[in-house]
Amino acid sequence: IHFWGDLIFGSFYENNRDQLSHSSTFDQLENASRQFAHSKSTELKADLDQGLIEFTTYMPPSLRTFYGYMKNTDSYPRQIMSWIYPKHGMKSIIYMYDQYQKNFDAIKKIINLIPPYGASGWLIIGPHRHAHLVTFNEQLFMLPKFEKTSYLLLRDINTNIFRIVQYFDQSRWSTRIEFGAIRIDVNNLGEVRKVRPGDDVLVPLPHKVEHSGAFIYVERSMDRITLHGGHHNFYQRLYTIHFDIGLHLIQFILDGYWQGNCRGLLGSHGFDQLDELKNPSGTQMVNTWTAAEAWSYRLNQTPPWTADISNTYLNTSDSASLKKQCVTYFNKLVACYSVLSVKPWLEACQASNTFLELSRTTELQMENKTKTQIEINEHICRIVKGYVQACNQQDIPVRVPNECVECNRSLKADGLTRVEYAESPARSGHVIIVLQLHQCIIERKPEISELLQILDHEKARQTVFFCVVFDGTQEYQSLSWLTSKYGNLNMTGQQFLQTLETFLQNRQVLKLNDAISSSFQVLDAVMTVVRRPSPSAPVHESILLFSCGKCDATTSAMYGTVQRILQRKGMEFHYLPFTSFKTAEGISTDSFLLQPDGRVTEFDGSKVNVRSNMGTIIPPRDQCSIVAQTSRGHIWAYRDVATSLARRRLIATTLAKILTRPVSVKKLCHCRDNLFGQGQLDCVADNSVNSLTT
Repeated sequence: IHFWGDLIFGSFYENNRDQLSHSSTFDQLENASRQFAHSKSTELKADLDQGLIEFTTYMPPSLRTFYGYMKNTDSYPRQIMSWIYPKHGMKSIIYMYDQYQKNFDAIKKIINLIPPYGASGWLIIGPHRHAHLVTFNEQLFMLPKFEKTSYLLLRDINTNIFRIVQYFDQSRWSTRIEFGAIRIDVNNLGEVRKVRPGDDVLVPLPHKVEHSGAFIYVERSMDRITLHGGHHNFYQRLYTIHFDIGLHLIQFILDGYWQGNCRGLLGSHGFDQLDELKNPSGTQMVNTWTAAEAWSYRLNQTPPWTADISNTYLNTSDSASLKKQCVTYFNKLVACYSVLSVKPWLEACQASNTFLELSRTTELQMENKTKTQIEINEHICRIVKGYVQACNQQDIPVRVPNECVECNRSLKADGLTRVEYAESPARSGHVIIVLQLHQCIIERKPEISELLQILDHEKARQTVFFCVVFDGTQEYQSLSWLTSKYGNLNMTGQQFLQTLETFLQNRQVLKLNDAISSSFQVLDAVMTVVRRPSPSAPVHESILLFSCGKCDATTSAMYGTVQRILQRKGMEFHYLPFTSFKTAEGISTDSFLLQPDGRVTEFDGSKVNVRSNMGTIIPPRDQCSIVAQTSRGHIWAYRDVATSLARRRLIATTLAKILTRPVSVKKLCHCRDNLFGQGQLDCVADNSVNSLTT
């Protein structure tokens, strides 16, 4: 034994044979691996000015040769060599430090000198038995859809432990985010739950939870739910998670000062999670095996990502067509190759159980064979969309191939097929309310409630409500769609009122005492709304902008773009500023509506009177007023006019009548990419038939 030990390991074995033998005998492979990366046998050279790091360790030639025969396996020696010979530069150095801090003492001396940077991982969930996980260091793992899988652990400076647990249940999935004492659950239906001991409650978005300095903030932008997490002692967030509900894609982003605090499958080569659950003094809080069972699979079990690997990867001649399809699609994204490695994504594309089902289908089952081929195409596009999203996050302007974008089976994004919607009058309408956060939303809530109660009693047309809230604090995206507690963007009037009431109870979201406003401008929020996907029905859309200040925009000419989109889509714009109309004598105490044709609606005693403007009524001088006047919109400036409850209700009744009046709708729609890889209808309204019959 000594002879062979000296031959293979040289003096390294002579110095470490007792401990190495003991670790190997008792199946403590983790401890055995540490012998190869001990600080006494490692050397680290770093030139931070040049961005170069060189890490060397003693590795006898015989062991390197031995490794060469095993390079195509997922054996433990291969993992050891992966740690010792990093393939991805600085990132791998930090990953090694993250995974095995005790082994790389030399790295600790410079780890804090490396500037913080972000890293992304992806989970792609399809209808089949495996989900595809692309880790931070560009490794592909195929996760079987077991009931529960833990795959990321992070600590902040205050030892708040952050963990992600993924749950699968047939076609459903949910993601549990645990950060300190905070528990948030997001599922495939777009529902967000705040989990408490023995209880959980559905919450509307946006939503914020704080505990002991740690926070989680959740918001939604159409089909994407974004979760931010961090600690108030940090300027940067610790992590961000994007859930693309329709695409079943989850992106995990680590930002800021996470180096040296990350564990888990998303950034590692394995599930070896044995030392995480310690208290600040270093004492083990739980039994080692209990911790191992909580974070990984038992050593005598087959690692989950290698299960059925021979049946999953397509190495037969029958897989040639699938491989060719994958290569064809990814060749259209070659502009991103130099920034983001295509290897794990291509591997994921070429690993499809559905292809095996297709190859085994008999000729007599052509219908099933066609269905399976469709599933294969969906699988390929699912992976391609994930790669495009990852590239777009790196500011590489690649797009999803048109073959992967469809609005339905018969409507593709080929620029040729189209659909027409026409109805006179339209039987349904969408009202999109745009609101500022902070104190503004509280001050304008009574007006909104009055309007919704009147519209709820109006049965002439079905009205569905949406809401966008904006102007949050700088630490967030600053714009979010309001969702009901069931994850719905569209609500009835009563549901919207209930959701708004629940939302206002979450004072942490409102930041009422926060003097720092974001750079998100009012007209930018309107721009986001008008660019939303068009409804796939003959629906008349109206936008109601409730503001509490001047209508600004990030660019001085944005009003022109907004006005053109409004006219092209046939959307109606209502501007409700926090001011009143001006006259030559000062503030008008009667006029409350400037109509598209230039007429003014005002109070005549207890009645409403409509007359020509004649240039005496002056609207607010801002970009939103310009948009309203150039797009045949309405300006409702009634702050100093609604001096009594009767007047407020009369104004709300007038607004409700305009929103529900009969309108003819005719739209011509093409299918196109919505920038998230999904098909959306892009509709142009025929304004010549958008006539009003009152």
